[in-house]
Amino acid sequence: MIITSLHAVNVLKYRTLDLDDIPERGIIAISGENESGKSTVGETICFALFGRTYSLDESELSKIIFWGESECSVVVTFKLKDGDSKHYELSRYLDHNGNHSARLGVVGDSENPFARGVTAVYNELQGMLGFNVDEFLETFYLAQREITSPHPHSSVVKNMAGIASMELVADDFLQEINEAEALLQENRQHIGEYQEKLREIALQPEHLGNLQAELEQVNSRQQQQQQQQEQLVDVVETYCTHHKTLLATRSKISGSRFFTFLFMTVALAAGGLWGVLTRLPEHPIAQKASALAAQLLPQVTPPQLLQGLLIAAAVSGFFYLIFLTRLLGAGTRRKALMSKGDPLAQQLSQAIAEDRLDAKALDEVEQQQLQRLVERVSEMHAHATEVNQLVAPLHDAFVATQNALRQQQQQLQAAIENEGLRATAATELQTLLNNLQNSCDELQQRIELRQLGNELLQGATAHLSHRFNRTIRELVSLTLPSFTQGRYEHLQIDDEALSVEIFSSEKRAFMTLDEVSSGTQRQIMLALRVALAQTLVIRLNRGRQFLFLDEPFAFFDAQRTVQALEVLPLLSQSLSQIWIIAQAFPEGVAFAKSITCERGQVTLYPKSLEMMEGGKVANPHELSKPK
Repeated sequence: MIITSLHAVNVLKYRTLDLDDIPERGIIAISGENESGKSTVGETICFALFGRTYSLDESELSKIIFWGESECSVVVTFKLKDGDSKHYELSRYLDHNGNHSARLGVVGDSENPFARGVTAVYNELQGMLGFNVDEFLETFYLAQREITSPHPHSSVVKNMAGIASMELVADDFLQEINEAEALLQENRQHIGEYQEKLREIALQPEHLGNLQAELEQVNSRQQQQQQQQEQLVDVVETYCTHHKTLLATRSKISGSRFFTFLFMTVALAAGGLWGVLTRLPEHPIAQKASALAAQLLPQVTPPQLLQGLLIAAAVSGFFYLIFLTRLLGAGTRRKALMSKGDPLAQQLSQAIAEDRLDAKALDEVEQQQLQRLVERVSEMHAHATEVNQLVAPLHDAFVATQNALRQQQQQLQAAIENEGLRATAATELQTLLNNLQNSCDELQQRIELRQLGNELLQGATAHLSHRFNRTIRELVSLTLPSFTQGRYEHLQIDDEALSVEIFSSEKRAFMTLDEVSSGTQRQIMLALRVALAQTLVIRLNRGRQFLFLDEPFAFFDAQRTVQALEVLPLLSQSLSQIWIIAQAFPEGVAFAKSITCERGQVTLYPKSLEMMEGGKVANPHELSKPK
């Protein structure tokens, strides 16, 4: 950046400041007594560009306004690169109420600024220049102060060395490492707590399966017992039904047998007597039968008797056949019913074998009686009352077994439910443990990566710091001999502390700054200051740059001042426009432009008096006020 003009109204010590035709190369000398307004020129440039000065920040801007006035304005024009025909104009306005406005645009097109507003102008200007206000104040602008060695940890030096961003990343890495380690410690504490809870649960993976298998067995036994009980009821009912039928069949057999015998006897007797009377009438039996019939049935004639006997024989034979058929059918049914006791007998025998009827508690006689009763059931001889008495203990055994199985089911279900809850809790804890362990692995990997990154950044930072210091040493070695008349040529700068040692040709050794005179110290520091400015210009590669030095020769003797003034314009092609403030300059030194300030003077250049109107700000450059 090269300044081409500067115009201000009511800024600091000047009601009007008007500098035109500022040369782009060479020294611009500003001289005058103390309190004559020399430093106001530099502070006005600083305020115009960045909205603040070296000594006044944004919170004290009202002090910039000329005493007794209510507002001020400033316009600075500049160019960026050689060969660029564009000149840029930055205008700024401020009043005592804190209203602050700024515009940045191209000269000749003030109606169309490409940045408007304090923040927008600051950001746009920083993008154009490549440096901010802090870097400007540490390099290109030397305020009226002691020239000292740069602070090794200042953000400006770190930015110039290219390590500021690396340190920010390293700080972020360190913060992330601390956060990750804290979280890792917390996770490990939780892991220990969850592992202790898992040990308290003491889950056996196969136990739940064993309980479920046991419950299935109990359920199967219950179903089997239920089926056996239902089957016993059906068999007993069937037995009783068949036994009742068997009793009826036996009664029918007895009746049929009697009538069969009766009708057979009648038929044989009537038929035999009819045969004897018919075939052997002279037989004694026939004679007795005829006499008995005549005596008993006198009204019946012999032919009628024979006919009656024949009919009686036929009828008796017919009924004989009927009852014989019924007897044979009943016998078949009885034979079939006699086998219906086997299923019940088998179940009773099985119950005795399984000791469900407490057979072992009986003596030998009782066991024989019990076995005989089972045999009678098998032969269908046992009555329903006997069967019910025999089956009643078996029913009680089934009920007791069912109750025991139901109780066992409830216990197993409760155990399964409890084991399920324990398994769920263990699973959840294990999931939490796995997640925490994965998180710990990720955190550990994150820590290791950032530690590695910090190691790499430290190496890169050390390398860049060393290279930066080497560049500073090389630049200082070009300027220092000219400042010190060849007495000192080389500097040695510590990479970390930026402490400076100077090599003495006379002593052939490096010396600290305390070992040389104060004037020489300031020559060395001025050379170092210029080297920093050159370094920043080289890094930015944005074209030529102006340098503003406020009282750099305050402690120089005349010879050192003349020597410095002769050397400064020759130091760097990049630092072509050099503003220098001094109370007085030695005679015989040629400057590109000389400006003399006088104590009590409130205008710089008489022509700016025409811009005053009754103490109010005349705005020849059409500065826009905030609306």
